[in-house]
Amino acid sequence: MKLRLFAIPMLCGALAFAAPPRPAVPVIFDTDIGNDVDDCLALAILHAFASRGEIRLAAVTITKDNPWAARLASAIDIFYGRSNVPIGVVHDGQTKDVGYLKKAIDAGRYPYRDHPEDAVTVLRRVLQSEMDSSVVIVQVGFSTNLARLLDSPGGRALAARKVSRLVLMAGDFAGGGPEYNVKTDIPSAQKLAAG
Repeated sequence: MKLRLFAIPMLCGALAFAAPPRPAVPVIFDTDIGNDVDDCLALAILHAFASRGEIRLAAVTITKDNPWAARLASAIDIFYGRSNVPIGVVHDGQTKDVGYLKKAIDAGRYPYRDHPEDAVTVLRRVLQSEMDSSVVIVQVGFSTNLARLLDSPGGRALAARKVSRLVLMAGDFAGGGPEYNVKTDIPSAQKLAAG
């Protein structure tokens, strides 16, 4: 009996000194969404992390130069209850194909918003609004948007100040040469790698 009474005050004391919850990490998702399901699943996973309070989806930027890619990202954001996530699109990008998911969205089954805003404009605005060294960028598309950000006036300094981590989908696990996202826009990938 004494052991139980002693353990309760110790547990209460430990709870009183527990670390406060960490703020949600702002994440920018840079994607060529629409050809395969992998980017859709990655965006859904980010929404799951956001629902758990681990991240805050700060923006989605699209590296596919087709309006249906942004509409697809928007439909996913709306499905998860985050219709206010800013979405930026590439202009004069490397690929313009529609992708296989246009039919479901075009049929009116999923609501979406159109996004005329330029990806670099969105990237700059979102980065400027975040705390220094706080933003994680997850890139699962081409390097076009991020290379253009670096080329924009003050963009390199802005990225260096605001971005804490850049996560790239760019592995070459089979030894067959650059990954699709790299080889689709090699000059931008080189620029991004050079930092």
